[in-house]
Amino acid sequence: MTYHTVSKLLDLLCVAHQVVPLGLLNMRLPQGWFSRLVAVYRHDRRFYNKIVTVPLEVLPDLAHWTQAASDRVGMPLGLRDPVVTLCTDACDTGWGAILGHQTVRDVWTEYRHINDRETEAIWLAL
Repeated sequence: MTYHTVSKLLDLLCVAHQVVPLGLLNMRLPQGWFSRLVAVYRHDRRFYNKIVTVPLEVLPDLAHWTQAASDRVGMPLGLRDPVVTLCTDACDTGWGAILGHQTVRDVWTEYRHINDRETEAIWLAL
């Protein structure tokens, strides 16, 4: 890669690190390597097009970013599946549920343990 290409790549990684799992962690080595390049060549404009060799210890972090570029990793962009919240409650005498503006309720016909009642309330509401 050229020095300039590495610079642009790190700019993109800085923007994307918030939505890529472990993105910030996997920027440490590439940024450290690039900082050392900048310190040495910052005053030489001709260096922007010079080919630089990526050290072996930086490659695993860059490989993480290659895998993280897939659309199955990180935060979703664009439309998401709708989220529906169902609230239920159960007590000794009955149960109830709320979904949006709809409500439903009923009484128990037999005694059950509270855990069984809570679970049954969910099934009945669905």
